[in-house]
Amino acid sequence: FPSHDMAEGVGSPLQYISIPGQVRFLEAGSREKARQRLNLRDEFTILWSARLVSVKNPKLLVEIAKLMPDCKFLMAGDGIELDSIRSNAPTNLEILGFVDMKEILLAADIFLSTSLNEGVPYSLMEAQSVGLPIIAVNCGAISELVIDGVMDIWLSHSLKK
Repeated sequence: FPSHDMAEGVGSPLQYISIPGQVRFLEAGSREKARQRLNLRDEFTILWSARLVSVKNPKLLVEIAKLMPDCKFLMAGDGIELDSIRSNAPTNLEILGFVDMKEILLAADIFLSTSLNEGVPYSLMEAQSVGLPIIAVNCGAISELVIDGVMDIWLSHSLKK
């Protein structure tokens, strides 16, 4: 942050430009309606959303789904690994393709991120904005967003609305 850098004697105000993030805080809707749209019953539901490319590690989701047959897994996203994922997906993994996150986030019980590398994943911030707990591989800036056992600022913000 520029003010911190300047306080340490690094740079001047003219050397910095602030670019605000474009994080959307999703409006809370109805969990029941979201689950009905996806034809979900009482099964515990784990949501994964990312581009279907190797760096997002979608194959790990497939392996986890195979190990947890009593849970329902939802995979949202599209990409070059879609055909490979479809051909190896167990029956408890539903591949949704590209969808609007606000339509599916409330249907889940947990959000899962299996990425091997991340910057600042908006999908995690969106999940947090509706109060979803997150399980994530600790890479990139994920530890800046997800702190083990702590309700974060994004969730706190969304609960105040």
